Amino acid sequence: MGSPLIGAWGISYGGWIITQVACLEKTFHKLILVEPLLNIQHVIWSSPIGKEIRRKLKRLGISHSETEPHLRLACPSFSMPKVRGDNILIVGGQFDPISPPWILKKIQEKWEAKHLYILPVGHLNYTLTPESFKLASKCWKDDFSIDDH
Repeated sequence: MGSPLIGAWGISYGGWIITQVACLEKTFHKLILVEPLLNIQHVIWSSPIGKEIRRKLKRLGISHSETEPHLRLACPSFSMPKVRGDNILIVGGQFDPISPPWILKKIQEKWEAKHLYILPVGHLNYTLTPESFKLASKCWKDDFSIDDH
């Protein structure tokens, strides 16, 4: 409604979608990514949630190496968001097999994201939702302050 600044907050698959948009458009001023799916190759071929997709791909005779050249079209890890690194907050789980810390750390380095927090939880842990807002208000105090006037 006319605001010049827009923030986006996405969890898991929602983080993947938001990051895809952020790599194409200058829509967002801030990104809060909670356990985002940023490495689709890992999600499909190595994580527990990719089991059914792997089974179907293998049944069709499609191998891991055959999918790799096409991932640049669907995988945010191959792109750069049009958001400054100090405006990106990434929150992950230490025991997350779907969006593991090593992937999030590689993305943080590539994007020069200033804020990365890894907490002792697994994927889609309900504590990360409120914690991500606490961390965002800590990282960007001025954006979350309420003016009493």
